[in-house]
Amino acid sequence: MTPSEPPPLPPGKISPQPLQYASPVQPNASAAWRQGKLLLAGRVVELPDACIRCNAPAVKRFRKDVYWHEPWLYALVIPGILIYAILAMVLRKKATYSCGLCAEHAKRRGTGLVVMWILVAIGVAGVVGGIAGVNGAFGPGQQDLSLVAVLTGFLFLIIAVGVGLVNVPLLRPKKIDEQYARYTGCSDAFLRNFPEAAPSPYTGDPRTNVER
Repeated sequence: MTPSEPPPLPPGKISPQPLQYASPVQPNASAAWRQGKLLLAGRVVELPDACIRCNAPAVKRFRKDVYWHEPWLYALVIPGILIYAILAMVLRKKATYSCGLCAEHAKRRGTGLVVMWILVAIGVAGVVGGIAGVNGAFGPGQQDLSLVAVLTGFLFLIIAVGVGLVNVPLLRPKKIDEQYARYTGCSDAFLRNFPEAAPSPYTGDPRTNVER
């Protein structure tokens, strides 16, 4: 027996075997699957260099952080918006993705953002100017017209929010858990770049549900 060898075990004893622990799932920046109309990916993912809207070659890439919380939290808006805001900040989950758009869809998104900010500017001007007019800033007899300006300004702001909801988000989180995120917003052509995961809601690593 050399000094580096352990002493022999007594007769009848079995040499201990190393414990087998499950290896933790290692993040894979390119790991993604399709699950029906949803994109299923790790919480940090780099998507292929293709347009998420049409699958054409991407000319512009975007990196976005998104947040999600359980839908029941919205019920807390009724007792108080502050309660909802605090709990949403604490309980929300974050995911990060990088994706691309082709020239046509990047241009559409840019145009939509320009339109949104123009509507915001008009809306703010209408509300501020209208409130000033209601308070007599433009002389007597202008209150009715100023009230119309306020209401019109709010209408422009509502339209701006709608335009923003359509154009600003690229992928929308449907759910985020401890390891994975589900997204909407990908075209069928783009989703076909990924292996199919089980159509039923997954309960663990989706790689165990991939169809061979």
